[in-house]
Amino acid sequence: MRLPFTDLPDTARLWSFHTATPLTPEQEQALRARLESFLSTWAAHRREMHTGYDLRESQLLLVAVDDRHVGPSGCSIDALVHELQAAGAEIGVELIDSPDVLYRREDGTLAAATRAEFRARAESGTVTGTTAVFDRTVERLGDLRSGRFELPASQSWHARAFPLGADAGQQTSATR
Repeated sequence: MRLPFTDLPDTARLWSFHTATPLTPEQEQALRARLESFLSTWAAHRREMHTGYDLRESQLLLVAVDDRHVGPSGCSIDALVHELQAAGAEIGVELIDSPDVLYRREDGTLAAATRAEFRARAESGTVTGTTAVFDRTVERLGDLRSGRFELPASQSWHARAFPLGADAGQQTSATR
């Protein structure tokens, strides 16, 4: 049963996916149609799950399941992955297994970079500790809502993985 994303509880399980570049309106429409169809019948062990999704900034896909009713099984998660692989192939984008780091540019738009590219940008100072990054290890919708999904790089796992420069602990008004 597909529900509005906003109706799902903070305890809902969360998965995030992103594309390297924003989807075109046509790609976004096709992806939404596939998600509507898939999520309305997505089940675990033949039991309907309470699910929802949100597509943000034409680039960031969030899928959630209220596991208080029926939790996702390994097979149901595989089904989601296969559906997103098929949807990505249909619209010409990669949605699964993206090793990219997703971050927000100074102008507020989203950018994706490989880990090597992100490291080079950190070393050059193009990205810093104040750069907003997306922590795709977040597993609950409440973490997204409380700001633990998009946060300054200095406050995420990125601070341990990349040299973020002298201003790593500073925040700007855009990242607070």
